[in-house]
Amino acid sequence: MANMDGTNRTALFTNQKRPVGLSIDYAENKLYWISGGNETINRCDLDGSGLEVSDRMKGRLTRATAMAIMGDRLWWADRASEQLGTCARDGSDVRVLRNSTTLVMHMKVYDEEIQHGKNPCSNKNGGCSQLCLPTSETTRACLCTAGYSLKTGQQSCEGVGSFLLYSVHEGIRGIPLDPNDKSDALVPVSGTSLAVGIDFHAVQTVVSPDRGQSRPWSVQAVVSPGRGQF
Repeated sequence: MANMDGTNRTALFTNQKRPVGLSIDYAENKLYWISGGNETINRCDLDGSGLEVSDRMKGRLTRATAMAIMGDRLWWADRASEQLGTCARDGSDVRVLRNSTTLVMHMKVYDEEIQHGKNPCSNKNGGCSQLCLPTSETTRACLCTAGYSLKTGQQSCEGVGSFLLYSVHEGIRGIPLDPNDKSDALVPVSGTSLAVGIDFHAVQTVVSPDRGQSRPWSVQAVVSPGRGQF
């Protein structure tokens, strides 16, 4: 676990086999997950103590990929059976909701009534101009969205003046030149494949010869919001 800005990281367990589907039971202050290698449902206190393991779902979670919790029930997805289902917290009362569901990577049950309280970001966004992330009950960290970096004072954001533009197999990325800045300088541009050449234009942002299989050696221009091509 860690603070929302990635600081104060602590490993709760190191011997889990393919853990997936991390989900918090806010009512009971418990952390749930599936151990894919053991086909078990696990839970513990939020500090890692009080580990409990249930094997009642063995045979159904051979390639589990996701899990969520709300109330007295769990929801799960399994890639081997291509099923999405629900069960009681202890793994009993199994019900299959959907068959032939492929590549479910994560799931979350949304309930606006489930969380209550305040944090340092509740009042005027914690004084941050863009993103405010609570790091404890009394502290917070300000961060910026892609294309911006923190000014001196660590509260306000300003646009990145210079950055490195590069292409990868599935798209185009941009990172600041400062080695200490781990943010993105450009909202990732997708929809390209094997872009072998890129350049920057202040109006159209990116020009890239695309060597993708669907459009061999096409040339694309991506305008400011990441749309449009020729």
